Amino acid sequence: MKVVIETVDDLERIVDRDIDCQASIKIDQARIDAFAEVSCDKQWIHVDTNRARRESPFGATVAHGLLLVAMCPRMLREACDLKGVERGLMYGLNRVRFPAPLLEGSTVSAVVRLLEVARLADGGARATIRYQFNTETVDRPCCVAEVVHQFAFINQTTREIAGCG
Repeated sequence: MKVVIETVDDLERIVDRDIDCQASIKIDQARIDAFAEVSCDKQWIHVDTNRARRESPFGATVAHGLLLVAMCPRMLREACDLKGVERGLMYGLNRVRFPAPLLEGSTVSAVVRLLEVARLADGGARATIRYQFNTETVDRPCCVAEVVHQFAFINQTTREIAGCG
């Protein structure tokens, strides 16, 4: 069941709690190729399936690490019902690691953990969230990213928006 977030208080209540995302996403070659196109990273280990089978130590193409980072907002929406959030933005990254490769054809899931919440003067919040992406093909995570999000909330009394300037 998704965690419902309507207020900054709701965010503060889930600090240090692991939340499993409801979705598992298949990482197929079409998704990897599309990311290669928009990121202009068409290195053979990502896009050349024949060469990767022959020359890669993994025996397959590998998804871009930043593809997983780009999936963080989706995984947050899969873990949480952001019912009271009018808008959110990715404010920055604190730390990102790719301990294991994400091979083409794998299914990825994530565990979300809220590490810290800072209330902002305008009524919004800045939240540091750790995303741990896991796959069925290896024992270690394929990505661990600390992402800082900034949220604007709908005031439940006045229906006005607070936060995100």
